[in-house]
Amino acid sequence: MKKNILALAILASFATPAMADNAGTYYVAGDYGTTSWTNNSLFATPGNLTIAGGYNFTSQLSAEVGYTMFGDSTLTIGANSATVKTSSFYAAAVGTFPITDQFSIFGKLGITSNKLDVSSNYGYSASASNSGMMYGVGASYSLSEQTSLRAQYISFGDYESATSPLKASIASFGMAYTF
Repeated sequence: MKKNILALAILASFATPAMADNAGTYYVAGDYGTTSWTNNSLFATPGNLTIAGGYNFTSQLSAEVGYTMFGDSTLTIGANSATVKTSSFYAAAVGTFPITDQFSIFGKLGITSNKLDVSSNYGYSASASNSGMMYGVGASYSLSEQTSLRAQYISFGDYESATSPLKASIASFGMAYTF
């Protein structure tokens, strides 16, 4: 309990001075990137597309929800093939720390709902889903008051409840628009 109160106090110290700067604005973002899988060495790593939206409580504290669609990854051995499909939905708190007027860094901490589907051409199919913690770090460069470029790394955590579960993380580049 004391750790939670301390964490809220630290967040409040960053957020309070900036309450009037960017309060009450919404944003949408789109990112494209590469995927890194853990415990899935047989399948190629696909690209990914993330669509996100958020609300800026202040210029330093936001809430964001997003959906990441990973490309299908197929493994073919002779006449047999298997395909892995994954996706993630997340909700996160975003802390932004300005370095200059145009450049800032940010961190994300939240929860995910991950889904995994495996199918093969010989009739095997399986699905798994798992919820857990996600985290990310990134940087943003403002092109104007409304448009910014962003690069980020996000770890989505486990996609199943196995002994050695599939895990996914992404490195992506995209654009955000504030209105």
